[in-house]
Amino acid sequence: MREFGIKHNRYANWRVALVGEIVIRLLALSCSRGMLSYSERAN
Repeated sequence: MREFGIKHNRYANWRVALVGEIVIRLLALSCSRGMLSYSERAN
């Protein structure tokens, strides 16, 4: 039972890490797009 708990926990951590990475990439993408549009407006 203990082994199953460790495996389940590791799987949950992997899912959280994956979701976190996707969120960070989306934020970085939106920020870079925002900076591009801002620099275009400034010119």
